Amino acid sequence: MLQSVNDMYENLKEIHNEDRTATTYFNRGDSDSYDFMTGDLTFDDGYHDLDLSGVLPSGVKTVHMTVSLLDNAAGSYFIMRKKGNVSEYNVSVARTQVADVWYDYEAWLPCDENRFIQYRGVAGFTNVYLRIRGWTY
Repeated sequence: MLQSVNDMYENLKEIHNEDRTATTYFNRGDSDSYDFMTGDLTFDDGYHDLDLSGVLPSGVKTVHMTVSLLDNAAGSYFIMRKKGNVSEYNVSVARTQVADVWYDYEAWLPCDENRFIQYRGVAGFTNVYLRIRGWTY
């Protein structure tokens, strides 16, 4: 027997003994510049903190970003994850496919309560630009 969405919600609510409210997405609007550029970031193949609190208001759970990459090598990667995560499986990866061609990626990332994420990029990246497009509460 098929259940309606409302019935499934009520069943889950009863199982988890909590009320799951809808997530609210805030569209940042038409930004005219990048929030972080190559010179703002460290590229040494290690993870680094990225403080998004200058853009994100308090209470944000997830950030929606555009990542633009250019490198003189194919296969260069830029990885992002929630600060505090250690698994290499639960990450967002942007990668160049061909040398000297721009690539644009969309990423949805959870951030910690202080609005930090972590990133990792190979040494010598030509250009990496990050733009925050929106967020959820």
